[in-house]
This record gives sequence, structure tokens and C-alpha cells, in this order.
Amino acid sequence: MIEAALDMGWSYVLLVHTDDDYGLEAASALKVYAKERSLCISKTINVSNDDQPDIYFKNISRIITEDPASAIIYFGQEDPGRYTLTYHILPFYPVS
Repeated sequence: MIEAALDMGWSYVLLVHTDDDYGLEAASALKVYAKERSLCISKTINVSNDDQPDIYFKNISRIITEDPASAIIYFGQEDPGRYTLTYHILPFYPVS
């Protein structure tokens, strides 16, 4: 993922991950590799499956839309990622 981001010319990415083993381990490894390759992770957001979805995902949406990152890298379960993308990110980026 880091190589793909660099190939696309991105220098800042936002990292979103779930709080399960997969999300935590992937985020940890990605941070190390990003630092080695001089890719800045502007912010890391931990998505918990225990939080109330509407309130939590609205906060994530606000952070994502205000962050200067060129891209979002997501590690975690499919459902929270799909929910965030569908209801809280895509409405801000309409497809023409």
C-alpha cells in the first residue's frame, strides 16, 4: 500500500483501522514502513466496533473531510469500512 501511495505521488495519507488484532497489527506495520519510505501518516483513527455507529462515524467523517491527506488507507473488518465510506464519506465527494 505504501508503494502504491508513493507511485501515485501522495505524500500524506490518513490511516483508519479497526481495534481488532488485524487492524492494530496492520496499522503498526504500516506506520513503520511508511516512516522508512518517507510517507507521512497525517492522522491515525481507531474504529471500535463497540461505539455507537452514527455518532462515531460522523466524527470520523468530519476528521477525514478536514484532513489534508491525499488518500485514506483502511485496515479492518469490511462492514465498518463500507458503512463509513457509503454514508459518511461519499456524500462529500459526489461522482460526476
